[in-house]
Amino acid sequence: TPLQTLFPYTTLFRSIILIKIRDNGVGMDKQVVEKIFDPFFSTKINGTGLGMMISEKIIAEHGGTIAIESQKGQGTTVTIQLPYTSNIEATD
Repeated sequence: TPLQTLFPYTTLFRSIILIKIRDNGVGMDKQVVEKIFDPFFSTKINGTGLGMMISEKIIAEHGGTIAIESQKGQGTTVTIQLPYTSNIEATD
């Protein structure tokens, strides 16, 4: 198995928190990327196919989005965007 390295990146742009996680793994073909958020879809023998679906649902419930970019042999980038609001209240 080739060694995979994760490259996390986080930034705050205006009112959006942008989180990107990139790896240099084996990547996924287009058909897998298109189905990755489908319930019960898994490429793993013992996978439930619920992890990515649940992640997408949680992110959406917080007003965000998740996107997957991948190419076979090139690795994968997961991009999460979440709205940023400050809940800090001024005190006297």
